[in-house]
Amino acid sequence: MSLSSEVDTLYAWGLMIGMAIITFALRFGPLTLFSKIDLPRLAHRSFRLVIPAVFAALVFPVLFLVNGAPALNPFSNPKLIAAVVAVLVAWRTNHMLLTMLAGMVVIWGLKWLGVG
Repeated sequence: MSLSSEVDTLYAWGLMIGMAIITFALRFGPLTLFSKIDLPRLAHRSFRLVIPAVFAALVFPVLFLVNGAPALNPFSNPKLIAAVVAVLVAWRTNHMLLTMLAGMVVIWGLKWLGVG
């Protein structure tokens, strides 16, 4: 191993450990602060909406955009069909692993058939 690769490895580990510490601090700080403060009822009710909002912000661009352009045709965007199947499986079974498996099987099957 050369000195340059050892420095690169040390730099990469230091960067990952530093990022982990910063990420932990950003999550831990508000949790400890809000656990000691009695928040108003409106704040509690609004916090319940954070998870669905973040989930929608993460999922919708992946589902409805292909190469940055809207793709609402299920025959050119097999992710839409897989998402509908996954939602139906989740609704009927309330089983996360089965839901993910169903969506993955559908998208793989459609890609194997050449849809999309």
